[in-house]
Amino acid sequence: MIMILVILAGLVVLTLLILGIVFLTKRSLKKKSTSNIRYCVSCGKPIQQDAKYCTECGPFKRFVQARE
Repeated sequence: MIMILVILAGLVVLTLLILGIVFLTKRSLKKKSTSNIRYCVSCGKPIQQDAKYCTECGPFKRFVQARE
């Protein structure tokens, strides 16, 4: 009976550790990705860093970098 409780407690601790790692990883990725967002000068829609044109307005539009 005590052995089962020890195993369950270990599984709970391991689960919490894994969830913490996943949360921190997602949080750091989210911070990195927001610095790569640009906005179309014409319509204001977000544009990915490597985009060649605005998906709303069309090609040959100017972009501005997001402010941090």
